[in-house]
Amino acid sequence: MKKIFTLCLFAIAMLIGTQTVSAQSTTVNEIKADAEKKTESLRKLISLEKTQMDDVYSVLVEYGKATTMQNNPDNNSLEKAESTLMSKMKQILTEEQFDRYMALEKKS
Repeated sequence: MKKIFTLCLFAIAMLIGTQTVSAQSTTVNEIKADAEKKTESLRKLISLEKTQMDDVYSVLVEYGKATTMQNNPDNNSLEKAESTLMSKMKQILTEEQFDRYMALEKKS
């Protein structure tokens, strides 16, 4: 009887753990999908090259994870994530592309 009870508790714990992992991967998938959409729209609007697209996608995924996955979102961490995003975008894009990107961001 004790073994059956232990087995049932173990099974329940595994089910709960599986749901948590599934929820986190869904969020990551949503972040990646959003980054892909934004990268594609930026490709059209500011004429990104293939290497720039890959870099922009990576930066947007990193930014999405930093802003979405926080347990205690506060202004400092959000400001830091936005600052990091802008500095990396400035490194990736040409000056003209970055100016157009900033103009698009101001409209949003």
